[in-house]
Amino acid sequence: MQFDSIADIYTTADTVRRDTIEFADSISAEESVVLAGGETWTLRSVFEHMSLVDDQILWVVGKLVAKAGKFASGLVPPVAVSSGFAATLNEFASSKLAAPDRVQPSGDIPIPDSIRRLEDSLLGLIALRESIEKTDLSQHHIPHPYLGNLTATEWMVLRNSHEMRHVAQARAILEKIR
Repeated sequence: MQFDSIADIYTTADTVRRDTIEFADSISAEESVVLAGGETWTLRSVFEHMSLVDDQILWVVGKLVAKAGKFASGLVPPVAVSSGFAATLNEFASSKLAAPDRVQPSGDIPIPDSIRRLEDSLLGLIALRESIEKTDLSQHHIPHPYLGNLTATEWMVLRNSHEMRHVAQARAILEKIR
């Protein structure tokens, strides 16, 4: 994925979210709780995990924007997402990773509730957009458990990639169920 602006990241987020909601709406309540063969999470768990991660990313981006705002020089460099970061995201797209404890799903949250939580997190990111667009986010980082230090911009790109990755996972699970 190539992002030349913050607007590109938000546009992708909107597109990804529409796809997520459309797919989620196709899953019955009965299907959402089936543990498909060879899987460790139900569909309900996958969507809950996505919502937990989105909440965490909103918190991280908010912290980074606030920190960068304190040191604002008035100059905002172009959006930079390194090719190395993009390549790493592509590698992780097909990898199964253990989710940290704080984003482990309980499996008890219905998919519509997780979707509402995902929507709330995206609205939170939208509320930060003006601050994000006028702040140099390139100098402040918070570590990711697998990817190392990331800027707010990279966290936002990761958010989109994470959601796409897990929707693909959920589609594969639903295929096994149906």
